Amino acid sequence: MAIFRQHLPGYVDPDLRAPDAEFSNTAELLALEVVQRYGKTADFSHFAMSGNYLMEIRDDGFMWWAVGSVSDPSIVDLPKWEGGKYRAMIEDGTCVVLGPGEVVSSGGGVLVLRDGTKARELRR
Repeated sequence: MAIFRQHLPGYVDPDLRAPDAEFSNTAELLALEVVQRYGKTADFSHFAMSGNYLMEIRDDGFMWWAVGSVSDPSIVDLPKWEGGKYRAMIEDGTCVVLGPGEVVSSGGGVLVLRDGTKARELRR
């Protein structure tokens, strides 16, 4: 039996701890009430695992959220999440799609690329 715990960001309440939920396989994990709250939008792509975190992937990988942690990810049969994708405008004005490993940090609409250059993140 494995344990799922919903991810609650610290800004929600730093002292709040999500209740544990038990599951024994992927179908039971995805059937948990708390997990069922995700995946309902038109742009939902799929669920995936990033280490021991269950991720909700939207917009074909351009948007993602940590749903919660899993105590034993080896019993979860979901794709491995390699990282998000970004729509960006690089310094010469070209619009590109950047994949996992190409962006080392993001914030305030600015992406810092692996080679140290910056790009402007483009939203839909």
